[in-house]
Amino acid sequence: KKWGLAAAGLAVTALAVLYLNLPRLVGNALLSQARQIGLRDPRLRVLHLGLGRLKLADVTLGAAAAPALRIERVVVTYSLPGLLRKEIKGVSLSGVTVRVEDQGAGLRFQGWGGPVSAAGAGAIPKIGRLLIEDGVLKLLLADRELDIPFSARLAAAGAGYALWADLKPLATPIRLEGRFDREFASGTIAFMNHGIDLDSLA
Repeated sequence: KKWGLAAAGLAVTALAVLYLNLPRLVGNALLSQARQIGLRDPRLRVLHLGLGRLKLADVTLGAAAAPALRIERVVVTYSLPGLLRKEIKGVSLSGVTVRVEDQGAGLRFQGWGGPVSAAGAGAIPKIGRLLIEDGVLKLLLADRELDIPFSARLAAAGAGYALWADLKPLATPIRLEGRFDREFASGTIAFMNHGIDLDSLA
């Protein structure tokens, strides 16, 4: 009986240690996967991990002093069967700042473009929908800096994604629509009735 009680006590202790360390383990796994798919210098904090919801904070990409992307809060909803199929129900982002720089050869986003590992190829899960409600697009041009508020919605469409966004530099929002493949490796954006090839933004 004493051995049985000791074994049960050890099992409970092991489960408690695993539970307490699970957010850190998940955070490390997310950072590893982010690097595998080509995101540069990812950082994040795991606030909550549940059976159907994950909450992150202080998500950044790029240089720590001036991140190319900063997100104050991220809420991810999912189901366990969906995760096994690499599917996520939804992602909600708040407090988003996207930094895009003019380097003389077109605009460039510094948070993407690292090497994609063999493990990272095809590793991006399918997202049912993604919402950004209070974003800021920070354009760093040669002679000035512009902060443009925006909101956006991304939804699964066929084999890829459809994007709808409102840029708000003036009183009247500027509508933007786009299409991307599932890996976000290629796509097009329609902006004020003019097509923009994603390669021109690289």
